[in-house]
Amino acid sequence: MHSPTPLNALRERLPRRPTHKDGIPILPGALPLVGHVPFNLGDSLAFMREGAAQVGPLFWMRSLGSQMQLVCMGEPGFELLKNRVSTSEFIREQAPDFIGDALLSRDGPPHRGLRSAMSGPFTPGG
Repeated sequence: MHSPTPLNALRERLPRRPTHKDGIPILPGALPLVGHVPFNLGDSLAFMREGAAQVGPLFWMRSLGSQMQLVCMGEPGFELLKNRVSTSEFIREQAPDFIGDALLSRDGPPHRGLRSAMSGPFTPGG
């Protein structure tokens, strides 16, 4: 749980009724206009782990305005990244200056090529 701060105290007073979008829970406690952004600025991982503990590993989080982000935590998140049907293309589109053509934003043969080039130092003999 987050430490008691005025912002977290405000979040605790907000309506906690669970809502869903496309059958997936929306994390309760979002502020009008800014959503969950203020709560997600510090320790994002702790905030998302709290969300997963509250509503499960797959949930929607509100961003600025009416934008929403789908969050998938824990083992289901790793399984999603490993499957060959989903894509990471959106990462490159949303943060091109930060991510660029990094391994995280590549799929298929380009991803495997980058991964195999990097694997040497991570092997026992590397």
